Amino acid sequence: MSPIVIVIIALGVTDILFALDSIPAIFGITQEPYLVFTANVFALMGLRQLYFLLGGLLQKLVYLSLGLAFILAFIGVKPGPARAARERVAVHQRR
Repeated sequence: MSPIVIVIIALGVTDILFALDSIPAIFGITQEPYLVFTANVFALMGLRQLYFLLGGLLQKLVYLSLGLAFILAFIGVKPGPARAARERVAVHQRR
């Protein structure tokens, strides 16, 4: 088996795993099986196209890594102040 065949198989398996992972989230929104199926099919088709689109645009997206770092840092830091605010409210409610 050539390396390209292994890569294609790995990409296919990854696409299927992502599709299976999103099924419970879609069922949380709707109970219609047809909508769940079509959402997963379109997500699989769009995910592959988006990968190749971003691969071609990577040279033009010079601030992509900086933007992703900022977003991930915000997500990581955000729970701290929210937790402190909840604890402050809980302390004031006990008084």
